[in-house]
Amino acid sequence: SRYRAAAQIEPHVSIALRIANLQRVSGEFDAAIATLAEATRTEKHTPVVLSSIALQTGMIASARGDYATAKDWYDRAETLFSGHWLIGLYRAEARLAKGQTDGAIADLERLVRDHARPEAMDMLALVWRIRGDNVRSRHWSRRAGAVWREWMDKYPAAFAAHAAEHELVFGDPQEALQLATVNAKARPYGEARLLLARALMANDQARAALNEIRLAERSG
Repeated sequence: SRYRAAAQIEPHVSIALRIANLQRVSGEFDAAIATLAEATRTEKHTPVVLSSIALQTGMIASARGDYATAKDWYDRAETLFSGHWLIGLYRAEARLAKGQTDGAIADLERLVRDHARPEAMDMLALVWRIRGDNVRSRHWSRRAGAVWREWMDKYPAAFAAHAAEHELVFGDPQEALQLATVNAKARPYGEARLLLARALMANDQARAALNEIRLAERSG
């Protein structure tokens, strides 16, 4: 309702993108797609804005489990605004979901080389773990962990969630709990509470985890 009030003051496309993102994470996929489609008709947009709309539409398809359609949208986003690391990350994820593992690995290694993104390093670590190559998995998880720690030291509220997810999969459950707690204090919303619940479960605190899940459910 506040976003729609803002749109009455200044109907900027960024407001539509935020509304669509809220609809997506609430499971209102058709409404999110309609919001994005309407945004493309409001005015003539720059390629970077159209690329963001295509990327978000792909994320909706992915949330529905339609990875083929998601990849088509990510490819459109790349065509509209090539070279953005986030588009590359989602394209690699879609390729993994379709079983195109070797191509996805090449994409992720290119992302690391060009942008040094820890998200790509974490994804590589997970891929190699699933493939049974623990040496390569540990190599990438260590590299990712070093970047997350560096970023956490500078901007703890901004990167606590990412760092907590890394620790849950590759590192120390107690450290994950500490980071997830920092994140939940900064963002006391459903997604942060679910991450905190995962960290609590990893630390054998099931009752506290259930409480966070209930709070997340009540928040909608």
